[in-house]
Amino acid sequence: MNRLKHLTILAIVLLTAHFATAQTVVFQSENGSSETFDLDNLQSLVYSNNNLALNSTTETTSFLNILFCQKIYFDGSFSSIQETSTHAGTPVIFPNPASTSISVDIDIANQADVTIYDVMGNKVLQTSISNYTHKINISSLPAGLYFLVINNQSSKFIKQ
Repeated sequence: MNRLKHLTILAIVLLTAHFATAQTVVFQSENGSSETFDLDNLQSLVYSNNNLALNSTTETTSFLNILFCQKIYFDGSFSSIQETSTHAGTPVIFPNPASTSISVDIDIANQADVTIYDVMGNKVLQTSISNYTHKINISSLPAGLYFLVINNQSSKFIKQ
């Protein structure tokens, strides 16, 4: 695989790991050995020269050579997105994950623009809402992780 392909795959995995409710991520090498990392203790990730440095909150660092990684998977629950904020004005999306439509619950006084971005930052859908709970058709979107932005507030959802 070329470097761009490695970086793209790694970016998708790491974004998913950050927003998912998975307990651990497992890296399996070509020789069958595997290393498991607890996502709750993961402080930072650094990618350089085909090596991934995983820094934990316990001040230990593990290094993985991505070129020899055969499989990356999540172990534990991976069924929804964690809501990380309960501030007033933050959109609440349900169901999450969703397949055909999402409902957006947000306290807005007037009409608001809604923009949905994919994990690469591309705008994939734009619409307006004018009431507290609004249904948005997402059936045309491919499966994946998305970010919904309303009035500079964002929430995440998974399209199945």
